Amino acid sequence: MKQPIVRAIFRSVRIGGLIAPNDTAHLKIHYPAVLTNSEAERNTGLLPAIADGPAWPIVILLPGINVGPDGLGWLAASLCRRGLVVVTYSLIGEELPGQISLTPGIDIMSLAPDSYGTRPSALALGPIIADLAACNATSVLAGRLDLSKIAFGGHSAGGTVALLNANPAWFPGVCSAFAYGAHTAAATMLGHPRGSMNAISNKTPVLILGGTDDGVIAESAARYGDALGDATGRVQAPSRTGRRRRDHPRRHHPPQPCIQPGCPGQWA
Repeated sequence: MKQPIVRAIFRSVRIGGLIAPNDTAHLKIHYPAVLTNSEAERNTGLLPAIADGPAWPIVILLPGINVGPDGLGWLAASLCRRGLVVVTYSLIGEELPGQISLTPGIDIMSLAPDSYGTRPSALALGPIIADLAACNATSVLAGRLDLSKIAFGGHSAGGTVALLNANPAWFPGVCSAFAYGAHTAAATMLGHPRGSMNAISNKTPVLILGGTDDGVIAESAARYGDALGDATGRVQAPSRTGRRRRDHPRRHHPPQPCIQPGCPGQWA
């Protein structure tokens, strides 16, 4: 069977609670397209979405800190060829005072001990899903999105945000989550005891992948009270709540150089 052509549309969404100009996320929505050679297609370069078959499930890929959306482009295209609509996005924010960076969009204080679990920590997911609903009404993707089948996925900090927010009570369409090089450890700087793990919803299946040579996680271990720099312990820890996990012993081969172990400015 011939693989579909991968094309994308671009959108901008405002993120509530953020301060301009860092309150806008720029989306790239990858979709399976078909070449029709129509005049409109030749004039605009916009290819129509494949019209037959059921509506497509959606994957929202959350980036790590200072990891641009192009770093996840290979994964977005690969998933799209398998019949999924995949969203990547870029958002700039000041997650910590004086530290302005690319970010998945995190409500840091929602992760504090007295706040965790009371509201989402993902600032961008709600507005992105709302915009996808608008796309499903009037755009080249009209009628082609299955908003009841949404997966959150991500790398590093984006993977953590995906895991912590895969809760249908907050986002009714979410049905699964996956992460690479991420974990659910609770930061001691927010007041959590050393070695604490944030609980995640048991309403959705999750897939957590880790690398034994993941230097980013190892070097950030002190944030969670781990002086030894364990690269895999926190990745494995969510299984203690009864979740199934998949250990992945392969070496860490990130999609772009800026997330190699030891790169400045990276979060695990």
